[in-house]
Parts: sequence; structure tokens; C-alpha cells
Amino acid sequence: MDKTIFDDTIEGKAFIDAVKNAAVNKPKQKAIIIDIDGVLANDSERKANNQSDDKYNNVENDPVNEEIKNIILEKKSDNTIILLTGRPQELEVITKVWLTKNKV
Repeated sequence: MDKTIFDDTIEGKAFIDAVKNAAVNKPKQKAIIIDIDGVLANDSERKANNQSDDKYNNVENDPVNEEIKNIILEKKSDNTIILLTGRPQELEVITKVWLTKNKV
């Protein structure tokens, strides 16, 4: 797989680094890979009400999916958690603030 497909996303380099770290430093470490939009972040209301051409308009207001959040919190001590997103780089800070605000 060509790793360049990840380079334009917020978590692209972190994903590649996490996979390398898990493979090199923790050869038997389990990983849980979770997409942000539509899985961890409930984006259905934002998508239904978005009047903008920007599909990521108001992502900071997406509610967290508590079921997925709880899985992450329960499994993080024994697993590498990898969060994926297709969000553009300019949303990195907003995404990190959202994750912190929602205690993920």
C-alpha cells in the first residue's frame, strides 16, 4: 500500500508512526483502528443540516458516540488505539480540541 494516501490527513503521519511503533516496539500489541467521522463522532446531524459546501463545517459541535468512546477507554491500556480521519490538515487543532473536550 502506498503510504502517501495518508499524508494529507490529520492523523496520516501519526497512523504510519503508530503502525511502525506497534510493529517494532510491541510486536504482539493489539491495535484498535477507529474512524473519527461517522464512528467516534456522530456526524449525522451535521451532514443533514449542512448548508455549506464545506462538509466539515461545524465538526467541533459533533456529539461523541459514547459507545465507541467507552470501548476506547476500556481497551486503551492493553491496545494501541489508532484514530483515522479524512479531515484536511487545517482541522488538526479543531480535531484535537474536540478529542480533549470529549475526553477521548
